[in-house]
Amino acid sequence: GSDESSESEGGAGEAAEGAGEDIEGAFADARDRWKIDAGTLKGFYFHSASSRLYGWNQARGILYEYDSATGDCTPVWAAACPQLNAEIWTVLPLPPTDPASLQPTSGASVSALASGDVL
Repeated sequence: GSDESSESEGGAGEAAEGAGEDIEGAFADARDRWKIDAGTLKGFYFHSASSRLYGWNQARGILYEYDSATGDCTPVWAAACPQLNAEIWTVLPLPPTDPASLQPTSGASVSALASGDVL
């Protein structure tokens, strides 16, 4: 079941101290997983361990980090310059819209296929 509640209270930017909970609540369906909009191929990922929100723009190949203190989105990784900040992908899984996410990278997935198990 989908259990959506929409709380719409004015003044979202009034209190920065409560912003963390607001973001976590607003992006609950993106908590530690990619939430992709099928129409735009843009997605969000809320990394609960660091309480950071990331945005992915597939068309541009850019990963953004949202700064809850300032309300700014800063590019942290771009396909045009993949070496820069590449370590972010050791923390976040690849977005499912990215062609690279379709390639098996771990030995576990390769051995599962090689063992003859039918998925």
